[in-house]
Amino acid sequence: MPDHGAEQSTGGVYLLFDHEAYYPTPGQEINTSLVATAPLLHPRVRQPDGTQIRERLTRGRCPGEIVPLPTLTQELDGGTLWP
Repeated sequence: MPDHGAEQSTGGVYLLFDHEAYYPTPGQEINTSLVATAPLLHPRVRQPDGTQIRERLTRGRCPGEIVPLPTLTQELDGGTLWP
């Protein structure tokens, strides 16, 4: 099993999710979340599915790259390129 801490310290690939805005403090709006791909390797995630999904999402990307999820739909051709 890979060392998840090592990936994060070397700048893994991150996924950017857009969601409904919320306001944790007055004047502060949050409507996106940035999530590392390393948790897909966790043993509580169904394997080998998590590993395969992470590989598909990170292949050819640079460390520290932020990937907006809508681009993944386009890259996977709406699911037709997902085996």
